[in-house]
Amino acid sequence: MPGTTRAWMVLLLALLLAMMGCARSPEAQKARHLARGDKYFARAQYREAVIEYRNVLRFEPSHAQAVRHLGLAHYKLGELAPAFSYLRTSKELDPVNLEVRQKLATIYLLGGRSAEARQEATFVLEKDAKNFDALTLLASAARTPQEIAAEIRRLETARGDFADERSFTSRSRASTSASKTPPRPRAPSGRRSPGSRNRSMSILRWETSTPASQTSSRPSGS
Repeated sequence: MPGTTRAWMVLLLALLLAMMGCARSPEAQKARHLARGDKYFARAQYREAVIEYRNVLRFEPSHAQAVRHLGLAHYKLGELAPAFSYLRTSKELDPVNLEVRQKLATIYLLGGRSAEARQEATFVLEKDAKNFDALTLLASAARTPQEIAAEIRRLETARGDFADERSFTSRSRASTSASKTPPRPRAPSGRRSPGSRNRSMSILRWETSTPASQTSSRPSGS
């Protein structure tokens, strides 16, 4: 019996060590960071979500969900330069994600790159002809008299897709305002930084040379 008991103890110890090893494996750590990031993102705790998603990229630099949510989280924080970088990478990983293309259109428009903004908004409308935000982005990006006239006709046509004209008008105003004024940039401490938007917009006028996947953070509680 003592020998049997000793054998069982050795077996249980071996199983315990194996479980601990699995819990600390790269895949397990990546999964934990991803779950934490999703939890923070759902709660609109974007600063915390950014940290967790960056940790995911330490294990898998091309993780499509982490890259996409990093772009959206930075956008929500008003940090347009990193948002732009991650969203462009997300577009490469998942070209048909309409939310990513729409946010890119907004940033391009704010950066004075109306041609790119129109391209992104047009793509969204090709997939979702009633996407209200894309409609107003495309109208805001119009520059020539021909483009402006075309977008007026497009908006008038879209009006028929909405039963409530008052709803159409209010949504149009809200969407146009949102496309011109995204979330205001914040300093890392959470305080608003008056000059951070200007710095972000100047960065957006240049092609970034650093891939989004290279910006990572140390694991937090791996």
